[in-house]
Amino acid sequence: MRHFLVTHVHRDHYTQAVELRRIFGGKVSLGVGEHPAIRAVLAKDARPFEPQLRQLRASGAEVVIERLRALGSAPRSAPRGWEEPDEWLAPARRSS
Repeated sequence: MRHFLVTHVHRDHYTQAVELRRIFGGKVSLGVGEHPAIRAVLAKDARPFEPQLRQLRASGAEVVIERLRALGSAPRSAPRGWEEPDEWLAPARRSS
């Protein structure tokens, strides 16, 4: 059985593990600390890039924001390749 342990949810890391799961089976495990990020990406009203947009706005990059809006004018759906992991990993508890 294949088991993919993903350290963080960068698009190229996490979505590759999800795609490998689709092709070869197995399971994807992800640290529980990444749960808020996955939830934000998969939310029905997802706005996962809002922090970056705020930073662009603060930097005076309104032109970039407008172009991004034009690209995203289609109805919002979960981005391709993003799904829940099969398992959330929690830190091991140490016994005293």
